[in-house]
Amino acid sequence: MGRHGEDGVRPARLMDPWLILFGFGVGILVGTTVDLGLAATILIGSLPGVWVGTHLATSLPERGLRPALGVVLLSSGLALLTKAGADIPAAVIIGAPVALGAVAYLVLRARPPLPQPPLVARTDP
Repeated sequence: MGRHGEDGVRPARLMDPWLILFGFGVGILVGTTVDLGLAATILIGSLPGVWVGTHLATSLPERGLRPALGVVLLSSGLALLTKAGADIPAAVIIGAPVALGAVAYLVLRARPPLPQPPLVARTDP
């Protein structure tokens, strides 16, 4: 049994979404004007984040990852609202995720650790 699910993520499960995204990408390239230089810099800039995120997701417990993801989503959402024209002060954009992160940290420290399931010998066919 894996840490993050019964089967884990297998390449075959990722093939269908990859094909759909590839089809959309080809359609956008053919049908619209795409700044390939900008797309390349975004891709290159996202690779370190993917590498770090993959490393953290496999080494940190789920108990800490969920609140961290919530803080990241809150800060991304607030930043997007300001891009859409909402008048949100910078103190709120920075302060709300920091406050939420602090509350999540304190709540997690106050809770007792979850009991670990017993280790069972794996028998692969």
